[in-house]
Amino acid sequence: MSFTTDIKSELCHLPVTDDTVLAEMLGMLLFAGQFSRDSLRIQCEMPAVRRRVQTLLNQYFDIWPEENDTILQVWDRQDIERIFEIYGYERESTLPLNRALVEDEPSRAAFFRGAFLIGGYVSTPEKGYHLELTTVHQRVAREAYTLIQDVLNFYPKSASRGGGQVLYLKQSDQISDFLAYLGASVAAMGIIEAKLEKELN
Repeated sequence: MSFTTDIKSELCHLPVTDDTVLAEMLGMLLFAGQFSRDSLRIQCEMPAVRRRVQTLLNQYFDIWPEENDTILQVWDRQDIERIFEIYGYERESTLPLNRALVEDEPSRAAFFRGAFLIGGYVSTPEKGYHLELTTVHQRVAREAYTLIQDVLNFYPKSASRGGGQVLYLKQSDQISDFLAYLGASVAAMGIIEAKLEKELN
C-alpha cells in the first residue's frame, strides 16, 4: 500500500459524529470530481473511503449513490437540490466554503479530513515531503487556503493542474502537523521518524 492509502485508512477508522458530519461531508463534496446541480461524482479508489462516503450520504442525507467501480454518483436532481439547500447554496453560481459550518476546531478538522479523503495525496516520506489537496473549484481553493492559514498558520503553495486547483505543502513539519490535525497521528509520527532517520544517516 502507498503512504496515502495508509493515511486514508487511518482516517476512515475515526468515528463519524453528528456535530461534525456536515463539515466532513462538505469537504468531500467540494473536493469531489464533480459537484454541481447536474450531478455529483466522487471518485474513491479505496473501498474504505467509498464506504465512509456512502455512510454519510445514506445515514445523514438519506441519499443512495450509484456505485460504478471506483466512482460514486448521484443523478437525482431532487437529491442534489436537497444537498445544495442543506449547505445554503440555493442561489450560488460558484460554490463557497460555508464558514458557518467550520467555526469550531472539530468541524474544521472534519472538513479537511473529508477534503483529504477525496482530494488528498502525500508522497512517501522516505522519498520526499509533499502533501496536496486538489479541487475543481477555484473559489474553494482560495477559501481553503485562507482557512489553513487561520487554523494552522501555514502558507501553502498553489498551482493549477489539469483543470484542478492544487494546494500543497513541502515542509515535513507542516505535513506532519496537518496530518495530526486531521486525526492521522500514526502517519504524522511516520513523517517525523522518516525525517529523523534521514538526519541520522
